[in-house]
Amino acid sequence: MVTVRNATLADLPAIMTIYHSAQEFMIRSGNPHQWGRRYPTEQLIADEIRRGVCYVITNETGPHGVFCVCFGEEPTYAKIEDGAWPDDAPYIAIHRVAGDGTLHGIVKTAVEHCLGFCNVLRIDTHPDNLPMQRSVAACGFVRCGVIRVADGSPRYAYQLNAARTQTPPAEDYQQRNARTIDRWVREGWEWGVPITQAEYEAAQAGRWDVKLTPVKTVPHSWFGNLQGKRVLGLASGGGQQMPVFAALGADCTVLDYSDEQLKSEQTVAQREGYAIEIVKADMTRPLPFADDCFDLIFHPVSNCYVEQVKPIWRECFRVLKPGGVLLAGLDNGVNYLFNGEDETRVVNALPFHPLHNADHMRQLERDDCGIQFSHTLEEQIGGQLEAGFQLTALYEDTNGEGRLHELNVPCFVATRAVKPMGGETLD
Repeated sequence: MVTVRNATLADLPAIMTIYHSAQEFMIRSGNPHQWGRRYPTEQLIADEIRRGVCYVITNETGPHGVFCVCFGEEPTYAKIEDGAWPDDAPYIAIHRVAGDGTLHGIVKTAVEHCLGFCNVLRIDTHPDNLPMQRSVAACGFVRCGVIRVADGSPRYAYQLNAARTQTPPAEDYQQRNARTIDRWVREGWEWGVPITQAEYEAAQAGRWDVKLTPVKTVPHSWFGNLQGKRVLGLASGGGQQMPVFAALGADCTVLDYSDEQLKSEQTVAQREGYAIEIVKADMTRPLPFADDCFDLIFHPVSNCYVEQVKPIWRECFRVLKPGGVLLAGLDNGVNYLFNGEDETRVVNALPFHPLHNADHMRQLERDDCGIQFSHTLEEQIGGQLEAGFQLTALYEDTNGEGRLHELNVPCFVATRAVKPMGGETLD
């Protein structure tokens, strides 16, 4: 069985063997200049493994393929000659694809995996790399022009926009969830009611609390001094947390896909007279921010509305500065065992996945819950660790109401994680 997973440093010897095989194949195939016998270096690949952007394609005998991914803007793609990119849509770039000849379809496997992150992919290859040119064309990529890499040598540049040929379920359910949340906010949803002026002034005076999960408030020690820090509220619209951080002196950015939630942010900012960057975007896509630009990400319970959470952790890792902090509220999946408000009898098997299970979809539609998904702690906490974070603290929380709450059954986890690799932390 062929699988794709994040590479680890233990894979490094096997990965370099794969690259050496690919180098020899390129040379034999009339492409001696793209990689030669010295590229990519072991240090480069080790760094990409640590950043969580290197993947291996494996079977029962181990890794036989490798590729790396650029989440966010690829600097060499900023200028393109002899053509143009078809659009400015967020994309993922695929780099350094290689196989040792054991498995067929390495490029196709890498592309299919990356389409799970984003519908728009870009890739480039050397003019002499005819096998790669054929492979990317077979995957549906369209040649857009010529870019130049760091040494000035040319590369043919390609883009694939899967959304132009089909509407993926992920796009559809996210749009539906955005519309649902907009309606909830208009109807008075508790997580869409912005703080009052009195609450903002209390925060300025040092009296404040915020929540990642339904009941418990986040320890102030998890934040450190926010004065002058760049804070991203990820799926954190509604005018509840960002105003508090602004009152504490933070430079705030909020990203959400709900128009109504973002309107609340704008309303409070205008009322209190502070600046905030408001970004309407889908957190399942590459985040529209540069690498290493935020000191803290505040991410309250919301990825229950997302099918895949690991790509979100990788993007959080990318945009945080070294030493930056990720605060996240997570659903542990327990709620999805039950049918609506009846918390006395387990009726659902996990995972709860309405795009694959019609009964799950009917249950959500009946209860007006939007499109939600269960996630394991392996995905939630393990996914943060795979992305490169170091977990420093956590606590559990309940629903705040209902039988499970009365029995003190934890249904949520809040985590504090730090991006390592040196740098000043918020401690």
